Amino acid sequence: MKKYFVFAFAALLLVGLSVPAMADVNLYGRVYFDTYVLSADKETAGANYQIHLPGPAGNAAINGAAPSAAQAPVVGGTTGNDDTDLFWGLNQIITRFGAMFSSGKMSANVEIRPNNGSYYRHWWADYNFGSFALRVGKWWDPLFFASQGAMNLFGGGIAYGANPVGDPAARTPMVRLAVPLPNKLGEWYFALQEVTVNALTRPGITAQGVAFANTEYDISIPKIASSLRLNFAPTTWLIYGGYQTYDEVGRLASGAEREFSVDSWLVGLQGGATFGPFGASFNIHTGQNGVQYQGGPFQVPWGAIYYARNNSIEDADWWGFQVKASFKFNDMISIESSYQYADNERRDTTVAFNRDDEDDYAQWDLVVPINIAKGFTIYPTIAMYDEKDSTVAGATRDEGETWIYGLTWALFF
Repeated sequence: MKKYFVFAFAALLLVGLSVPAMADVNLYGRVYFDTYVLSADKETAGANYQIHLPGPAGNAAINGAAPSAAQAPVVGGTTGNDDTDLFWGLNQIITRFGAMFSSGKMSANVEIRPNNGSYYRHWWADYNFGSFALRVGKWWDPLFFASQGAMNLFGGGIAYGANPVGDPAARTPMVRLAVPLPNKLGEWYFALQEVTVNALTRPGITAQGVAFANTEYDISIPKIASSLRLNFAPTTWLIYGGYQTYDEVGRLASGAEREFSVDSWLVGLQGGATFGPFGASFNIHTGQNGVQYQGGPFQVPWGAIYYARNNSIEDADWWGFQVKASFKFNDMISIESSYQYADNERRDTTVAFNRDDEDDYAQWDLVVPINIAKGFTIYPTIAMYDEKDSTVAGATRDEGETWIYGLTWALFF
């Protein structure tokens, strides 16, 4: 895989060295290094949710779960004991090196990272027609908004309530239309995006009581996403929504073929305001089949499942919210805190089909950004992830808490 990184780095340099003399090119970079202690309750073992911090494999594994190649360490596993471990490594999600290009009505951005599922963080080109702009390439989902606090450091949120579209899933290939509103009131975005096929396979439609072997996905239309950003000083607003559909084809153990249409969607509202040194915002969203819609590595919502009793699928619903507050003491020190909550619910398909399964999550965090010098910032952080209770097939259990505390070191150049 290293050769792909070398290729991407060389291509990035060529962008800066081979553009016309009249073009404006700026190179930039960010390096984030995480030094955290993670402490997990024994109840987190075997829970539906596992926390993955953004780093290389091999750092640590908590409660017996081995870290994956792209995310480590993992909190939650199989030992059933309280556990504490250390994460000490490069943050591969937000560490980056890039180039911004602009010339007349054209602009472009190429941005790479060490590796977290993809070396290519951003890769897009934009043409401004005046009354609207057309962008093609890999860029932020119109539904994504930049979070404050630990959500930013951990890639868009540890709890699913932090962001309906998590990073790095929030950066996706698309054709996007941006239309500015009159009098700088805001902007409307509409995007046709790549369908998250990989997310559909995790878990896709899982069998209950009878084997359902997936054979293929039939995808005929792209994912559709749109948002409206409004500015009414000192407030800002974001209204957003997205929809995706596909057919999943498979065979039962008997050999009979089955085909199901799986629809997933989300809608939400975000608002924020700044009053001098104070800042506050909220975000609330709801949707269906979250794991099929985005299936990011940090947020693990429920998805549709196969119901053998009547040969159908059962959709999963979710809703979540986030509230944030910040205060800037001076140019050196500020403080940010947030709380997120999310709830998943789906009809129980294991027995009489007459009760609901439910799982909820919550997260609280406190971050104190300190600007040590120009281009050098540290982020002392405390975060608590509470898996709360889950009810599946009529059984309810406590899934424990995980505490995360330490520093992120950041250098900007």
